[in-house]
Amino acid sequence: MGGQVQASFATFASAIQYVRAGKLRALGIAGSKRTALMPDLPTIAEAGLAGYDTELWYSLLAPAQTPKAVVDKVNAALVAALKSPDVTAQLAQQGFEPRSSSPTELKAYLGKELQRWQRVIEGNGIKVAL
Repeated sequence: MGGQVQASFATFASAIQYVRAGKLRALGIAGSKRTALMPDLPTIAEAGLAGYDTELWYSLLAPAQTPKAVVDKVNAALVAALKSPDVTAQLAQQGFEPRSSSPTELKAYLGKELQRWQRVIEGNGIKVAL
């Protein structure tokens, strides 16, 4: 917005107000499908980069030694909250489509994501500085 960066990947929630005000130009949605908040905005794959699909996601994690009963209770509360019409509406206004999973499903998803990005890093010779 200050003319210092030519392109950026931003969350929909952080950029939408500037796109609507004409201060930023949205080029595409990083995920696999368009957003209902801007249905004319194509996905990056639709805009010409075939196969591109990089969705933003959030998860709730706990220390590895957390008792299963505690994890299950927290997960149940989170799933219930994500089903709440108020929470769903708030998230939808920010461009999020809430989904929940079990701890087992999340673990599997994290494993796939780690493998996916490891292949991207290694396959493109990216140097990771820690």
